[in-house]
This record gives sequence, C-alpha cells and structure tokens, in this order.
Amino acid sequence: MSAFKFFTRYVLRDGGVSRLILDRLLLALLGLSVAMISGIGYVIYWVCSELLLESSYRRKFGTGWRVEFEHDHGSLAHAHSKIAICVIGLFAMLLVVIWFWRQTLRKPRNRK
Repeated sequence: MSAFKFFTRYVLRDGGVSRLILDRLLLALLGLSVAMISGIGYVIYWVCSELLLESSYRRKFGTGWRVEFEHDHGSLAHAHSKIAICVIGLFAMLLVVIWFWRQTLRKPRNRK
C-alpha cells in the first residue's frame, strides 16, 4: 500500500481529516526521521573518529604505528572490519531514506 493510498483511505475520511490519526502519523514520521538522521550522523562521526585516530598514530609513531595502535586499542584488522561494517550500514540507511522519500513523493497511478 502506497503512502498516498494510506493517507487517503485512513486519514481523509469523507472529505474530513481525522485529526488524531493525522497527528499520530506526523509524530511517527517525525520520530522515524529523527532516529534515521541521528543514526546516520552517529555512524559518520564514529567512522571519522576511527580514521582520525589511525591517522594520528601514523603521524605520531611513524613506521611502528601498527604495533603501538594494537597495543593501545586492540587488533587493527578488527578496527578496519568495524569501519567496513559501519560504512555498509551507512549505505543501507541512506538507501532506506531514499526509498522512503521516493515512496512518499510518488504520484498514485490511476487504476481502473
């Protein structure tokens, strides 16, 4: 069911707006958008901080930076795999946002 069909069937009843359903729908959309935007922001912040931490170890310790990084923060391969998982999750969240945006703005088809 498209968003337009849901809106016209359950929110607009006989030309009048059911205020309670409209308020709940808008509140749910607001909550979902805030959660998505804050999730995307946190993932971007975390990936950037990890990359900056690795970069600072490269500058600080030179060629022996890997040993020092693993001594202080654990396995470097594990840190890289966490970064890769976060980047994949970021792309997945962005795809969901784009899909939802397109579904919301899509014009309904005239079916007869």
